[in-house]
Amino acid sequence: MAAAFVGTFSYTGDTWAATNAAGIVSLIYLLIFLYRVARPPLPAKWRWWTRGIGLVTIAGTTFFWAGMYSTTTWQVETLHTIHKVIFHGVSMDLLRTKGMKILSTYATQNEANKLSIGEIFRKETTLANPDSSIIEIAGDNRYRLFAEAVTDTHVVIVCQSIIRIDGELTTFKNFDGRTGMTQDRVVVTKRGVAYEIQN
Repeated sequence: MAAAFVGTFSYTGDTWAATNAAGIVSLIYLLIFLYRVARPPLPAKWRWWTRGIGLVTIAGTTFFWAGMYSTTTWQVETLHTIHKVIFHGVSMDLLRTKGMKILSTYATQNEANKLSIGEIFRKETTLANPDSSIIEIAGDNRYRLFAEAVTDTHVVIVCQSIIRIDGELTTFKNFDGRTGMTQDRVVVTKRGVAYEIQN
């Protein structure tokens, strides 16, 4: 049993897969044990009772096990969905706030000294360091904003979660080099702000 658990966990890294493997080994052991116990010289009446009680116990345990697995899987999936909803909500707020601030500054400029969208972004945005695309966010270390593209006509800002939150596509290439994580972005032009859920 222990060997099945450790071997499966070492190979898959999945606790439930390892637990199921150990459970299958236990079931095989119990069936063999039940077969060996419920045979002559045990009287026929006691053999039937032993088999019946043993099979009911095994069936009940299997049913309980399946229910527990189903409940746990549902809870994990629900929690993951909640994490994604929270991420996209916070991301939308961060990106749209940043985008609307740039657009508002652009729209209210003096015509004589008008700056481009990209120039306004550079003027109003603090980067982690001059060579970095990471935008500093005051007081929030759970999310990270990146300047994906900055030109005179448009600015593209990407938002990712620092902790891993898997998105819909496992093969999606995130801006920071990781794969499969949630990611949103906003595109700011003089015409407006376009928000997009990328993964």
